[in-house]
Amino acid sequence: MLSYLHTFHAGNRADIHKHGMVYWLLQQLVKKDKPFTYLDFYAGRGLYDLTSADSLKTMEAKAGIEQIIDQSWLNKLQDWQDLLKVLNPEGRIRYYPGSSWLASQLLRTEDKGQFCELHPTEYQALRKNFANNPNLYIHQRDAHEALLGLLPPHPKRGLAFIDPSYEVKEEYRKLADLISKAYEKWSVGRYMLWYPLLATTDYHQAMVKKLAKLPRWCQSEWQWANPNDVTGLYGSGILLINPPWGISAFCQAWHSQLKRWFPHSQTRFKEQNP
Repeated sequence: MLSYLHTFHAGNRADIHKHGMVYWLLQQLVKKDKPFTYLDFYAGRGLYDLTSADSLKTMEAKAGIEQIIDQSWLNKLQDWQDLLKVLNPEGRIRYYPGSSWLASQLLRTEDKGQFCELHPTEYQALRKNFANNPNLYIHQRDAHEALLGLLPPHPKRGLAFIDPSYEVKEEYRKLADLISKAYEKWSVGRYMLWYPLLATTDYHQAMVKKLAKLPRWCQSEWQWANPNDVTGLYGSGILLINPPWGISAFCQAWHSQLKRWFPHSQTRFKEQNP
């Protein structure tokens, strides 16, 4: 949706949940001496200024990344915290890296990044942020079209990250259909689908139910509020298709970390790995 701008929400709790997962998944791909492709279908602008008027309007980062930047982090994600501190040498966190920026720091010369962003302003910012990265390909392209058009990627090994705004409820149904079709084209790829836990709707359940028919997947959910006490976002969900070895151990550690940072929150993990 062209009305959505992630600048209002950058660094919030949902970002912590999904970016921790993205970072770990990229680390697993980098471990092997084989090239891979990272596809980010809702790439945004890449790097966000938390002192911008949009960010200050919602102050979501204050309840998210600003609460944890100086706390103890999971060893497996220590490099992520270090990157944040390099970006913010004065201590106070001003610049928050989105998924595409995190990927740009981990991709090697033999790897490839495919970043899609339809919003014209965000697309131009994305191009500017990655102007000097020859192995990154920036597209002003509809994510639904690109999800099938860019698959299978080359190199064929890789990860697709999908985190739309879900401003239109039809998005849930469309994505379930599109990812099912994408899987037919690229069954060896990993797909990470983020979805919101909203007090007013449960549309994500039908989407997850359809995609759970695929052979291998896992689900990570983090709930930081009681849905009866809020009107909007109360948690964050991730469905990972074709998860790598070690996913259950990572999620156990990651969920424990999230609950240490936010003591009244709850987590849930489910896995199908025949």
